[in-house]
Amino acid sequence: MDCSNNRLQAFEGLDAPLLRRLVLSKNLLQSVTGFDKNPQLETLNLDNNKIASCAGLGQPSLKEISLANNQIADAAGLDGLTVKALDLSWNNLSSLQGFPTNGVLKSLILTSNKVRVQIVPWGCMIPRAPALRRT
Repeated sequence: MDCSNNRLQAFEGLDAPLLRRLVLSKNLLQSVTGFDKNPQLETLNLDNNKIASCAGLGQPSLKEISLANNQIADAAGLDGLTVKALDLSWNNLSSLQGFPTNGVLKSLILTSNKVRVQIVPWGCMIPRAPALRRT
């Protein structure tokens, strides 16, 4: 379902238990909640909003989350998720605390943040995230 470009200021869930993909990009969202109503949601795009916190994104079924171009300073709220792809580019991240560290994260995009990641030939030095590789 694509709800982008609608000037939405809040999102408190959508009663759609079979929803697998949700695009809420290019709105005015500052926070999002209510994903417990979407137990099959796998892909969530929240690019180009005003989101400052990852709180409320704790839906276990999520596999891909894109939060590019928001105002996120830390990833608290993402720990414990089993996401495979996470885009947090163009935010205000200065730390890797709160990142999913369960070993299934395969793609992490941190372009244009304040965080520094040490890259070594065999992968990215994030604790307990062995699936990450430099591309």
